[in-house]
Formats: sequence, C-alpha cells, structure tokens
Amino acid sequence: MRSSGRLPQEAVCGTLIFMKLMTDQEIARRISEAFGRYPVTDVAVEMLCHNLQNPYEGYIIVDDQDRILFLSDANEKFFGVGDGGSFLKQNKEVNPTSHLDRVMRSGKAEVGEVAEFPGRQIRIVSRFPLVRGGKVLGAYGKVVFANVDRLNRLTREIDELQLRLKVAEEELSALKSARYAFDKIIGESPGIRAVVEMAQRVCRSDASVLLTGETGTGKEMFANAMHFHSHRATGPFVRINCAAVSDDLAEAEFFGYKRGAFTGANPDGKPGLFRQAHGGTIFLDEIHDLSLRIQSKILRVLQEKEFTPVGGVEVERADFRLIAATNQDLSRLVREGKFRGDLYFRINRVPIRIPPLRERGGDLLLFISHFCRTVAAQNGQPEKSLAPDALRVLLSYAWPGNVRELANVVEQAFWTSRTGRIEREDLPAYVDPKRRSGPAYPADGRESLSEFLSRIEKEAILASLRAEGGNRSRAAMRLRIHRTQLYKKMKKLGIDHGEIETSSPSFV
Repeated sequence: MRSSGRLPQEAVCGTLIFMKLMTDQEIARRISEAFGRYPVTDVAVEMLCHNLQNPYEGYIIVDDQDRILFLSDANEKFFGVGDGGSFLKQNKEVNPTSHLDRVMRSGKAEVGEVAEFPGRQIRIVSRFPLVRGGKVLGAYGKVVFANVDRLNRLTREIDELQLRLKVAEEELSALKSARYAFDKIIGESPGIRAVVEMAQRVCRSDASVLLTGETGTGKEMFANAMHFHSHRATGPFVRINCAAVSDDLAEAEFFGYKRGAFTGANPDGKPGLFRQAHGGTIFLDEIHDLSLRIQSKILRVLQEKEFTPVGGVEVERADFRLIAATNQDLSRLVREGKFRGDLYFRINRVPIRIPPLRERGGDLLLFISHFCRTVAAQNGQPEKSLAPDALRVLLSYAWPGNVRELANVVEQAFWTSRTGRIEREDLPAYVDPKRRSGPAYPADGRESLSEFLSRIEKEAILASLRAEGGNRSRAAMRLRIHRTQLYKKMKKLGIDHGEIETSSPSFV
C-alpha cells in the first residue's frame, strides 16, 4: 500500500459502507463523521487502509442484500477471485459457507468462531452487523490467516484422536461384553436362571433395583451386566463401596465440593460420585453401611436427582439409574431403626435376590471347572486337573463365602500344587474336614450362618494382621479390601491390639 496519494480502488470506512474509487478526502470525511469530534490524521487513514489490506487477515463487506462491496486482497486470493471480480456479486457465490446474512438477521456479532473451509482449511472468523439508526446497512467479516497452521494440525490430531477413541470404545464394549454380558453369568440351576431372566427384564428400565444376597454371590457382576445391557450402557458405571466411605467425608465423596470447602481439599474442587454418574448408572454396594445422616441426604438425591456440593450454594443435577446391593436384611434393619424406611422403599422398587452357592446344585461343578481354566489362562500356565478326592472335598464344603471364596480357594490350590494335578493336600486346610483345624460350618443348628460368617471373617482378619506384624495397611491389601473398611470391620468384630498379638488363627 502506498504511503501517500490515492488509496487502492477497494477500501472500507469504519461502520459505513465503502464504495469503489473513493478519494482520500472522501474516506477521511466519512471517518470523521463516524468518529465525531475526534480528529482524523493521514496516519489514521493509512493505518485503517493498511489494516484492511494486511496479508494476515481477510476482510469482506456486504450490503443489506448480501452483495459484496469490498473484498480484501488476502480474501480474493483465498477464495480464488480475480482482481475486483467480486464487486456486487452475491456473497454466497464467492463463499457458500458464509454466515454474514445470519448476523444481519440477528443483529448480533459472532466473534472468534472456528470455521472450516473447503480443503479442510480451518480459520478463525468474526462477523459484525453494520447498523445505523436501527436500520441494518450491511455486515462485515474477518478471517484470520496468520498462525492457523498449528490450528490445522491440531484439528487433524483431534480427528485422529476421535478415530482412536471410537476404536477404543468399540474395543472396550467388546471387553465389557466378554466380561459383563448376561450370557457370561455361569449357572444352569433354576434359581440362578430365574434371577438372570428377571434382571434382563428390568435392565432396560430406569427403575431402582436392590440386589440382595450373601457375600460373594456376584451382586456386582449382576449390576455391571444390567448397566451394560441398559440404554445407559455408553454412560459411566460408578461403583461406591459404602462400607469404605468415611462418614466424615461421605458428603464430599458423594456430592463433591467447591474450592476452599475445607482444609486439605483440592484447590480446584471436585465433582462428586453422583455427578460423575450423570448419564449412566450408580451402584451403591453395601448400602446398609451408610449412616442415618447420609441416608437422609441420599434419599433427597434419589427423589429430586439434585444436590448441593459441600461449600457450594447452587444446586446441581445428575441423571442416573440406581442399583443398590446389600448382604443384610434391610427390612430387619428398618425395624431396628438402623436404616431409614423411606430410603428402603425407594431403593427396593425391584428386589432381586441372588441365591448362595449352596442352593445352586450342579452349578458348583461348573464354577470349579471355570476357575481352573481361568487361573491357568490368566497366568499363561497349562490347565490343571483335580484329583477325585480333592473334587469331593470342594463339592462337600458349605462355601459360606460363595463364588468369591471358591475362586480364591481354586487359585490357592493351583499355585500350591507342584504337578499338573491339584491334590487334596493342595487345598486350604479349612475346607477339608479331615485336615481342618479351624471351624467348619455347623450342621447341628447351634450357630446361625451370619454368626459363622462373622467368626470366619474375624479369624481371617486376625490371620492377615498377624502375618503382617499388625500393619493394617498391608493386612488390608492382603485381604483385598480398603483400609477404612478393615478398620470398620475390626471395630464391628471387636478386634483389639492385644488379640492381634496373642491370637493364632487357623483361617490361612
């Protein structure tokens, strides 16, 4: 652009429409009118013209009929238009993707938008209506050409990441199908087939489900399968072990917290588990362990699907489906005042009881075979057979810990065995009546199942603590439970430090 003399044949003036072949004086006069009392110098005029024709930005001005009145050199080059060949042409003929007509209709500017042009070229675009006295005179737009190569690279990278994400989601779906599909649930007994059929019927609804059953019966697997086969399958599955959540921190865990809510909090705040479950399923395992105070707050979330984070004032909402699980008789806990009746009726819309292993007949043999194959496959080892007397021991044991206990026993025996066959001597002593030094499940009715399980659980905890020299963190890892859960169980079972030092449990 020249520093003096006549301007280029195409120029623009502030908020007024520029026409062809304007003189420097005419441009200055119109700028002066637009800016009122502020003086306009040659430097200001030159700056304006230079800005309109700079090679890093492309300007376009249209009239109220969306006809092109000005197209900068950079834009002419970008759109492949000859010198001055765009004057009074319809804007859409030059750029079919233009939205200048939209800003004229709305009267609202659109600033800093990312736009895609033919050839996958990404540009930053801004559009402004030109209005005087309430009347739309036209509009102008700006396309940024400078420093967009990086944006184009990022766009290509995003496309690649989206493709990878799609592939990963498909692979994850396949993995979930392999693990959580209903047809992966082992068992042919009438009891378990009835449970599977019931779960399949209800999984596509949003009705709250309460899964009941003894420890180790597979409640979490059923919850996962119900989520996987629901219309929420693409959403998150958030599992909360209520027994492992400290009552003091329960509100922050469940509902999240805002910045500065309490000492030691994440400085940026944290979304709660209910918020994380938005669009998916939330699984409240061991729900009976929630305190009455937290139960009342959970009830409101289930009723209203809304909550207030700790330290916050604004109500947040979450759309989720609830599945709860317990190994306790909640109706009894309601009568004893340990569980809220209104919450119980809220979560018990569809009760599903998963039968214990001892009620499933021939399913026990199916599980034994399955775990023998699984342990070998997961560790790249050849499969081991079971000696007849070892199989008889497994089939005669009561399995108070159900499927989970059976899986642990088979894995222990697999590694204890030094040959290609699991012998009776390879089984843990407590499952074998001839070798057992610890307690067996009494058949004379002197002890209820819950009392027996509590006794066995206490011995298992004591054994782990003793083996780890009283270190609770390592004992919790050995037991595969959270340290907080171990503390709660120790308190519940009355285990003290002296008992840890003097006991010599046999549940190992």
